[in-house]
Amino acid sequence: RSLFLDGGHVRDRQDRNHRMNRHEVTSQLFRSAGYDPTSGVLELEYRNGACRRWLAVPAKVYQAFCAAADADAFFRSSIEGRYLSLRGGLSLRRGV
Repeated sequence: RSLFLDGGHVRDRQDRNHRMNRHEVTSQLFRSAGYDPTSGVLELEYRNGACRRWLAVPAKVYQAFCAAADADAFFRSSIEGRYLSLRGGLSLRRGV
């Protein structure tokens, strides 16, 4: 059993993983994306396998990223540098 700290609360990692819906991304930079609407965490897996999480990303920004004709350009203009990010993806699940 694996526990983590989420907003000051200790939670089961498996429970957190369940909320993160992951999908493949058509992108030169990214392989897959996941988003937790409860916490606003956007998790992106780079093509090289590295992961990064962006915090407090509004659902509308995530939806626009998914719908963008050029996900990489949208990421650079609307996500990168605008939201706090952390290296590593604790909730990464390889189901894509």
